[in-house]
Amino acid sequence: MDPTLHLIGNVSLCVCDLPLLLLKLVDAETALSPIPAHLVIDLDMHVDDAIKTVKVPFGRERKKGRHLCDPFTPPPPTTPKKSRKCRTRSRVYKSVMQTLIGTDGNDIELEPWREELTRPEGSLAGVVTPHPEITLLLRTKKEMIFQLPWINGDFYNKFWVGLVGKDKYRRGWLSDCHIDAWFMYMWHFRPQDADWVMVGPFFDSKVLARDIPLYYANGITYGVPWCAENVEKVYFPINEPKIHWALGVLHIRSGVVSIYDSLHGPDAEGKPWWDTWMEHFAAVIPRYLEDANVMSKKNIDPKSYSITFRYEENVPIQSGYYGDCGIWVCVFLYRLTHHLPLMVDDPAAFALAYREQLISLFWKYKKVISME
Repeated sequence: MDPTLHLIGNVSLCVCDLPLLLLKLVDAETALSPIPAHLVIDLDMHVDDAIKTVKVPFGRERKKGRHLCDPFTPPPPTTPKKSRKCRTRSRVYKSVMQTLIGTDGNDIELEPWREELTRPEGSLAGVVTPHPEITLLLRTKKEMIFQLPWINGDFYNKFWVGLVGKDKYRRGWLSDCHIDAWFMYMWHFRPQDADWVMVGPFFDSKVLARDIPLYYANGITYGVPWCAENVEKVYFPINEPKIHWALGVLHIRSGVVSIYDSLHGPDAEGKPWWDTWMEHFAAVIPRYLEDANVMSKKNIDPKSYSITFRYEENVPIQSGYYGDCGIWVCVFLYRLTHHLPLMVDDPAAFALAYREQLISLFWKYKKVISME
C-alpha cells in the first residue's frame, strides 16, 4: 500500500488532505458548541439617557397578545382597509390663493386690475420710472425669494430685473414667469359665465412638441373645461423663444385662430419659425379637441374641422425704448376679455405706464420667503 495513503473508516485519504479535514471538523464542532459566558459581549445603547443592554447572541422572546391573556378581553372590531391603489383621487380644482397679511397684521384683499395710466410726476419720457425699493434691492445684490398669492412657485430677482428694464441690453423682456403670473392673476377674476378660458405660456411649447396634456382642456389645471357650454374661445400666449410674444385666440367652433401681434406679423427672418408653429398647431389641435371630448360635447364634426389663421389688423404697433411685446400680450388679454378697445393714441407711453403699473402690482402682493 502507498505510504501516503491512510484509511479512516472505509475512506482512503491522502496525507496532504488531513489538515483541511481537521480544520473542517474543528469549525463544525465550534459552531455547534455553546458560547462561553465570559465571551458574551454587552453593548450599551443610550436612548433618552436610559441605558439598555443587549446580549449577543440573544433569543427573541415570544409573547402572547393582551387579548389572549387574563382577563381575556374581547378584541376590537376590525374593518378591512381599502387598498391605497383603489382609492379614488379627487380631481376637483382647488384655488391656490393664499392669505395676504399686511404690516398691521390684517388680511389684504386681492384687488382686480384697473388700468391707471397716469405716470408719476417728473417721470422721464421713454424710460421706466425707478422703483426705489427694487432699485435698493438690486444694488445690495441680495437674492430675494418671494411668492405671489395666486400662483404656485418661487420667484427671484430676475423677475424684477426684466420688469424694470435692467436685463441684458435693457430690453425689458418679459419671460414665461411674468406671462404666467399675469394669466393666473386674470384667472382669479374670471366671471363664471365668461365665454372664454385661457392657458399659460407652457401650452405653446407642448404644441411644438405635438404632445399636449389633456389637463389643459379637461378642467383639471384651471377648473373650467373647454367643453363647457358657455366656453367659445381659448386665449393663449405665443412665444418665438427670446424673440417675440403675441396673443392667440382659438375660436373653438370655427377653428379660426386670431393672432394679436404688436408687430403685425413676423419679418423675413422670423417667418420660418411662425410657419412651423402654425403647421404644428393645425396638425395637433383638431385631434386634441376630439380626445378632450370638446367636439362631441359641442356637436362639431371632426371630419370637416380644420384650423385657419388670421392676423388682426386693428392692433397697436409697439414702439419705444424697450421690447414691449410681452407688455402688449398682457394688454391684449385684459382688454379683449373686458370688451375694451385695443387702439390707443400713444402706444409707447401707454406700454410704459402699463409696465410701471405691473411693477407696482407684483411688488404690492409679493410674499418674501427669504433674502440671501
